[in-house]
Amino acid sequence: VRVKEDVFAVVGLSGTQYKVTKGDVLITTKLPGAEVGTTIELTDVLLVGSPSKTLIGRPNVPNWYVRCLVEQQTKEKKVLKFTKRRRKHSERLVGHRRDITVLRVGDIGEKAAAEETMSKYAQEQRLSREQFKKDKKKR
Repeated sequence: VRVKEDVFAVVGLSGTQYKVTKGDVLITTKLPGAEVGTTIELTDVLLVGSPSKTLIGRPNVPNWYVRCLVEQQTKEKKVLKFTKRRRKHSERLVGHRRDITVLRVGDIGEKAAAEETMSKYAQEQRLSREQFKKDKKKR
């Protein structure tokens, strides 16, 4: 799947699944530690699709990510719950506002497999980047 405008992904976030495309606004439960203006990378990608191909994860699609910009940390519109017991002169009105995080999807893409294999190999062999490139030329 090539990274294009028409790529979509299904992402697991806070126990909920969201279908997202580039530029979407995502309203989710509050993400602790996500500061306004920062970019977060979601790696719990369950499915990636385009008009020509679909990748289904088991449980996640490896090497795929969704980058999101944190736009707001706020509270949702108030939800009112009214309880009345008829003929008992008993009424109660309770309000609730959920903490939410507003995200804007910036990029859906695939991590370069070469970088990941390089880092695993380098960690095993404790090689620097230059040493890895020299070893790669020899192979």
